[in-house]
Amino acid sequence: MNNNVDFDFHFLLKLLFKYWVVLLLGCILGSTTGFVVNKWIFEPEYESSVTVYAWQSNNGPDEIYSVKYQDIEANSRLVNDYKEIITSFRVQDEVFNQIKQNFPDVHNSDYKINTNLLRNTRILKIVASSSDPKLAQFAANATTSVFEKVVQSVMQQKNIKIIDSARLPKDPVSPKRSVNIMVGFITGLFLALLIVSAKELLDWTIKVPEEVLERLGKNVIGTIPENEDPDNGKKRKGKFGHSNKGSRIFIDEKDSSTIVEAFKILRTNIEFSIPGKQKSKIIMFTSTLPNEGKTTIVSNLALSMCESGKKVVLLDCDLRKPFLHKFFDVDNSQGIVSILVGKASLEDSINKNLLGKGLDLIVSGPIPPSPTELLMSDAYTQLLDELSKNYDYVFIDAPPTLNMADTAIIGRLVDATMLVITAGKTRIELIKRCIRQLHQSNIEVSGILLNRFNPDGGKFGYYHYHYHYSDSKQNKQHVEVKRV
Repeated sequence: MNNNVDFDFHFLLKLLFKYWVVLLLGCILGSTTGFVVNKWIFEPEYESSVTVYAWQSNNGPDEIYSVKYQDIEANSRLVNDYKEIITSFRVQDEVFNQIKQNFPDVHNSDYKINTNLLRNTRILKIVASSSDPKLAQFAANATTSVFEKVVQSVMQQKNIKIIDSARLPKDPVSPKRSVNIMVGFITGLFLALLIVSAKELLDWTIKVPEEVLERLGKNVIGTIPENEDPDNGKKRKGKFGHSNKGSRIFIDEKDSSTIVEAFKILRTNIEFSIPGKQKSKIIMFTSTLPNEGKTTIVSNLALSMCESGKKVVLLDCDLRKPFLHKFFDVDNSQGIVSILVGKASLEDSINKNLLGKGLDLIVSGPIPPSPTELLMSDAYTQLLDELSKNYDYVFIDAPPTLNMADTAIIGRLVDATMLVITAGKTRIELIKRCIRQLHQSNIEVSGILLNRFNPDGGKFGYYHYHYHYSDSKQNKQHVEVKRV
């Protein structure tokens, strides 16, 4: 029960922090609507009333007499009789005739007559309401006058005394401006909350690291923030002129940006993710679907590893739609396929010391007719064994997992599998299908890489990471990390 309360409380806080502008606009729009409706839609209504006193006795109201129980009971019945007389056709028709003489354009629907009985008293209130304050006043006084005459004529009694005559009302009794504005405010807030709640509840994607563990039961091994600056990171254009739109080499930057720091954290997490391994760490990077940023992540991570002094080789094992040769702008005429079919040696197929950072790359090579058979061959197993002897890390850029058998075949020989997902884009059911598909091949996902993470999110609304570096003579470094 407490968990549900906490969830609701955190969910509400998240909505307030994340969508406060939408909620504020909803309140303003609702209040404005209430004001407009009050001023221009609803017609103002005025009330005017006459207070009368009625009695049943042989004595007048100004005379002193002994009160008997029978008199009290008779008076109680009398005021109810008078109420019926006031609303009778005889009285109302005469009232309308008098009103018509003074207000020629009036109709029966332009005013209303009501009678209020004050409990346990012999006092009646004759209330007239209308959009015209003068008509309301006249209708109340006219009703009282006709009522007195009918009582004298029908009941042969003169026992009505006016306490207060009708006055000209100054302020309308409805609509009530403050009430309508408040109703509009609450309605606008409710509708805004309904919209943002539906948006959040119907959004079946992972947006923040906490949701990975909560919804998938997997650990986040790293988060790569969204690159909002189009000039942050370098595109390489070399002799092969490959288009690598959307791909960036961030580690080539001299300054320590937020994304560079994120790759350094990821590098540290990767180094300690497979404890107890004596051989090289062969790590496969895959995704659910294309365009998740997998190639960009594995390339920058490999460069970051090289900067830390590790010897790394990067393999493009997406033999159907290779991309690493485009990312680094190198020739793809010779690579893994060439090695596996015996048309080239391993030594001749390695692109060495990319960007001068010590990274080695083996591209995919020509697209084969049957990639699956090549990946299942003994030659592929021997290739990984040979590379693991000569490198600290072997990073494999594998194809997307869903609806493709290649990833499961590649994963049988690796030490760890990293799954790249895009924050706010990759749907949870697809991620679960991907994990199940790998699990059926006895491949466990070692960690989730959350790519394009937007810091303006989180359990309580948003994260903020600020990194400030000074180039002073002392070369002091100031790092500020703030989470709200």
